[in-house]
Formats: sequence, structure tokens, C-alpha cells
Amino acid sequence: MRKLLITAVAAALVASLLGAPTAVAEERPHEQLKQRVLQPRARTLAADEGTGNGIYRVHVERERGLAPGTFTVLTGPDNPAGEGLNVLFGDGVPGTSYMIVRQSTDDGEITDWVQGQLITHATERSLDEYYWYTETLDSGYVSYWSSIWFGTISQRVEVVGKTQADTRVEVTTTVDPERADELQVQYIWDVATGADDGPALQQLTATSQFSPYAPVINNEKLLTDTTRIAVVDNEDNVAGPSPALATAVTATGGVESMQYVCWPDAIYAEFGAYEVWDQYDISTPDSECVNTDGDNDSAVIMTFETGSEVSASLAMTPGTPYPTAIDARPVLLRLLPAFRATLTDRAEGEPLAGRKINFLVGSTVRCSAVTNAAGVASCGTLTDALAAVLALGYTARYPGNAIWASSSDKGGIA
Repeated sequence: MRKLLITAVAAALVASLLGAPTAVAEERPHEQLKQRVLQPRARTLAADEGTGNGIYRVHVERERGLAPGTFTVLTGPDNPAGEGLNVLFGDGVPGTSYMIVRQSTDDGEITDWVQGQLITHATERSLDEYYWYTETLDSGYVSYWSSIWFGTISQRVEVVGKTQADTRVEVTTTVDPERADELQVQYIWDVATGADDGPALQQLTATSQFSPYAPVINNEKLLTDTTRIAVVDNEDNVAGPSPALATAVTATGGVESMQYVCWPDAIYAEFGAYEVWDQYDISTPDSECVNTDGDNDSAVIMTFETGSEVSASLAMTPGTPYPTAIDARPVLLRLLPAFRATLTDRAEGEPLAGRKINFLVGSTVRCSAVTNAAGVASCGTLTDALAAVLALGYTARYPGNAIWASSSDKGGIA
């Protein structure tokens, strides 16, 4: 099994860090790692509402000693997929998405400066002791670290834009320009989609959007021909078997490599040394790549070339929901349920499963039902049918989500 490839030395180091005696290090300490990372931070961030706009909210750790500068992202109150859904893991508590800055000096000395306390190699040192402060912006934060060894490092995490189409979370790391030729940045982002901590992958071009009808990748992947991907729930965790939320991850600014990986394994790898295994399932229920709750657990690693500034972003995809069509059947008093409608993707003509349809007579919702595999939803009693007859019809309405737009149709009387 892939997880057995984790070295005993790395396991002992992490077990020691987290309070377990190194002599009795757990065989698979990563299965409890997330809980241990997040528990102390949850207490300090319980009342933190974060900042951002109606589409995304970012939460940044600002407490010294608790991995300051680490961040996570939730959907906002105006997000069509719903509020409070994970975009990065954590339910609003940062800690499992973090940055490493490798410093390679002319004399061959290597130091890996790690956000937080996940220290797994002799070359690694925590950035925490060099934390300076965090500046609060209108819709984000900038955190600063400073030392005589690496100069000044800053990380800006900010929500920009106003709508689903133009909102994104921009993450920019800037290093001391006098040391830019010896400093290299790596992001490890613990991607999630609602309750799915192991979302599947779809490769994108610079301009393409997530397509619910294109194949997804469930195994680890070294991305050699793109620096933009989509991650999407593949386990019905966001209200139904057809996807309701997808996130585009884009890396810019001298990208050396981009990898879709198993988070519990990748955190043990030395900077830039994680080896992708393209036969390793990391995002289906059968996966052996699991988190604290035993659920699959994927992540994205972005390694950048040396330089003074690098950047990556998170955004909704598609930027504009795909149009839908709904066909409402006429009411037949002799046929129950009273209401029946079929929901499809307008462009593809494919049925949409797992989507909630509301059936209204006038302005009153008489009942609601979820579409089946054929895109059909039905409900309603004889009383509902009589109400529709008296009103000369009813309305079937799909409210829409982040992937598919809303639509409605009038059902007549047969």
C-alpha cells in the first residue's frame, strides 16, 4: 500500500511533534493528523467570521504559535452552491493548507521554511518563530515574516471581484528581492468541495471551464501541460449526485510543477521530492488515502521557480452556470402524483439527477421533490391537483446552483 512508503523517520518526527513518544510512533499517524492540527486553532477562531465577499470568505490564522498566515476558504452567503461549504479543508479553521519556502545558498546549504509545525525533515524549520504581524485588508489579509537569514517574506490572501463570474481568492507570496535567486516557494493546498475532502480532478486550459460531462481523474497526477485545474465533488456531498460546486485552481508566476496528490502522504515528502503514482486512487470511496474520518483526502501541490513573487488562485468554475430546461407535465386528476417535471442540461440534453424541484400553485410551494436518474421529479396529492386545476395550472421551478442555472416551466391542465 502507498501509505506504507512513508518512512519511519518521518513518522517518528511528526509523532514527536504532535506529542506522541517517538519510540511508539503510530503506524499511520496521519489518520489523526488533521484533528491534532486543527483542534488548538478551532478554539482561537471560533468567533472568526473571516472576510471576503458574498461568494467566498477567507479565514487566516493570526495567532503566534498556531501557524500564522495559514488560511482556508468557505463559500459565502451569496454563493449559488450554498453558504459555509469548504473550498479548502477546515470548516473555517486554517492549518492544513500551507506554504514552504526553500532557501538554497551559494555554499550549498538548504533550509526549508515551513508555515506551521509540520516539520518532517532535518532541513525544515518553522516560520512561526519569525512571524512579524498580519495586516487586515477590506477583503483579505497580508502576513509577514522576517529574519536575518531570508529577509522578509509576505503572503497576501485576498478575495477580489463581486460576482460568481469574476470572484477569486488570490494568494501571492513575495520574498526579499535581494534573496529572490535563492528562495523558492511551494504551496500545499488541501482542496475540498463541501464535505468531500477528496475531490476529483479535471484538467483545464487557460480559458476552459469545468464540464460536468467531461471525465474526471481520481488518481494522483503530475500535471505537465497545464497550470489550471478544476476540483469537484464526486461523492454526492453537495446536495445530489450531479455536481453543485467546482473550483478552479490556477498557478501563475513561474510554475515549476503542479501535482494532484494524496494529502496525508504528501506532507511527509521533502520539498519538491514527492513522487506521483498515477495508479494511486485518492478520491473515491475505495481509496486508501484517508483523513481523520476515514474519508479520501486529495490535495494540490504547486512548486514555483525562484523569483521575487509567485501567485495562485481559487475561483468558481464555470464562471456562469450552464443553462437548464424544465418540462412540466399537465395536471391529470386521475393520475398522481399531481405534479411531474423533467430537468435537463439545455445544451447537452442530458438529464440532471439529484436536483430539487419546487412545484408552485400561484406563489405557494405545494411540494418539492428531487430528480431521479432520468431527471424526473414528481410529488403532490389530489388536493394539490385540485388547487392547480382551480388556478389553471402550476409552475415547476428549479432554483439553480453554481453549475446549472435556474429555470421554470408552466404546467397546464389536461
